[in-house]
Amino acid sequence: MGWKETCPVKERVRFVSAWEEEWEECEGRVNMAALCRAFGVSRVTGYKWIKRYVDGGRRIDDLRDRSRRPGSSPTATSAEWVELVLAARRRHPRWGSRKLYAWMRQQIKAGKWLRRSVSLQEMPKPSTITAILRRHGLTLTRKPRQRVPAFTQPFASCNGPNDTWCVDFKGHFKTSDGTRVYPLTVMDAFSRFLIRCELVLDPDGKAVTPIFESAFAEFGLPSSSAVTTGHRSLRRRPEGSPHSLLGGRGSGSRTRGSLQASPRRTDATKGCISR
Repeated sequence: MGWKETCPVKERVRFVSAWEEEWEECEGRVNMAALCRAFGVSRVTGYKWIKRYVDGGRRIDDLRDRSRRPGSSPTATSAEWVELVLAARRRHPRWGSRKLYAWMRQQIKAGKWLRRSVSLQEMPKPSTITAILRRHGLTLTRKPRQRVPAFTQPFASCNGPNDTWCVDFKGHFKTSDGTRVYPLTVMDAFSRFLIRCELVLDPDGKAVTPIFESAFAEFGLPSSSAVTTGHRSLRRRPEGSPHSLLGGRGSGSRTRGSLQASPRRTDATKGCISR
């Protein structure tokens, strides 16, 4: 046996119908406490719907939900201000609410364009201007941006620290004296520890090899390394490195994403560059 579908209006109709039947049978005497208890409502709610039903001429339409909109809104924006906001928008169709607010305020103070008896104290705020523009269809809804979840776990191929290193050149930039430098980053993929962040003047093997040699001497040899395929110097295997080091396991996007996952790592990179 399936459930019977119902709604508040149907229950109210059943409630007033039961009240009418008991009213006629008992000649105007109704046990409201028992009736409200049978329908699971309070006596205040029961009397309210009975009064609305009787005052409305015993029509079913009076049992529907009424609008909760207030009859008057004393703090609503006046029609004059709405007209001024729309006029400002038509004059500057590419401006947002903040620019329109500042421009209208400036025009009212100077008395150049808005020559009407309006007060700055009654001027709508940028949020109200946005609501006015949206209500009149003068704004476009932006599509929600697709957000990529942050990397919270090590890579699937990492079984422990010093298993896989991520190596990448972070582009290039010029210092204050005009020298072009290339920041090289080396990071442990499991612990996300930034092993090296060094600046080199020329991204070739001669400049990169000493950096790897010092890292090997301090932390030992990793099992493998995930590198980008962008620069030729990272494709050559330095002397003394393991066979799978710099062998191309992983992609550039994976390496860059791991280095950009933590704000603290970004601060560390900036601190290294500043030195």
